[in-house]
Amino acid sequence: MRSSPRQLRPAPRRARERGVTLVEAVVVLGIVVLLAAVAVPFFDSLLQRHRLSTTVNDFLSAVLFTRAEALRRGDPVHLIPVDGMNWSSGWIVLVDRNRNQRADSGEEIMARYSGPPRGIDIDDAFGPGNRHYLAYTGSGRPGDATGNGQRYGHFVFSSSAGQRLLSINALGRARVCIPASPGDTTC
Repeated sequence: MRSSPRQLRPAPRRARERGVTLVEAVVVLGIVVLLAAVAVPFFDSLLQRHRLSTTVNDFLSAVLFTRAEALRRGDPVHLIPVDGMNWSSGWIVLVDRNRNQRADSGEEIMARYSGPPRGIDIDDAFGPGNRHYLAYTGSGRPGDATGNGQRYGHFVFSSSAGQRLLSINALGRARVCIPASPGDTTC
């Protein structure tokens, strides 16, 4: 009798081993590093735009608060830089009784705001004069330090993420916009 050819049977399957090989881990790590390298510059730009918007909104809330307090009191209320010269030092809302655009002893400070984050500059263009302040009269209109003349204009907020313009018209209404090009003071 002839014997039948031997049939080979596959070896019993072992339970699949868990884990990854070194090559698989290096490939995944390389993909993660590549995605991070692409995402980090975008995230930095997003963070700068957020900081700029937050600073503008904080400043706008101070402007609106200044106007509301002037209307409520029926007397002038001022928004001034903390150091009297540079908005980057922060800003104060106060009743400036002697109208010297400084927080003197005995004058009521209603609100104090910290300055903007590093990398954000705030410039103003108000006329007449080159003093850095915003004053609202008791009627809610922007006025000069004496309370007799009008003083309106705009604030420019600049950073690496772009510019924002906060305009205040002759009636005292504030509006925020994004200029069409850097240096443009209209929207």
